[in-house]
Amino acid sequence: MYETNATRVYLVRPEATDEPAHARQSLLVDQLRAASRGGPVAVVLDLGASATVDASTAAFWMGLLEDREADVAVIAVVTGARSLRFATLAFSAVASFRHLPVEVRAHARTEEAISWAIGALQRGAAARRLARLAQA
Repeated sequence: MYETNATRVYLVRPEATDEPAHARQSLLVDQLRAASRGGPVAVVLDLGASATVDASTAAFWMGLLEDREADVAVIAVVTGARSLRFATLAFSAVASFRHLPVEVRAHARTEEAISWAIGALQRGAAARRLARLAQA
């Protein structure tokens, strides 16, 4: 996981490795929990040229969104594959149905995804500040 130049936006590029998926996922969860101690974070998930992902990927990310210690407010998925763009749209709809406070969107380019994630994170922070003022 790499933090981009924009604070609180993290770039994740899954790598092919012999290491078990649960070990990599556990490390990522720990890193996002630690990063979330300072407030909401955005994740840019760069899938590269991959046209498919493991079936457990969506379940992993949905579980992470339900984790109270990991405050992931934005997920930008970088992919050129139509199937993964559609899967990202479906994931966003399920998260919305579950009332999870996250913005999810697919992008074709990493730079575009990072830019969108920065804006989405800033809009979310502003909305939370306004909600707190309205409650006061």
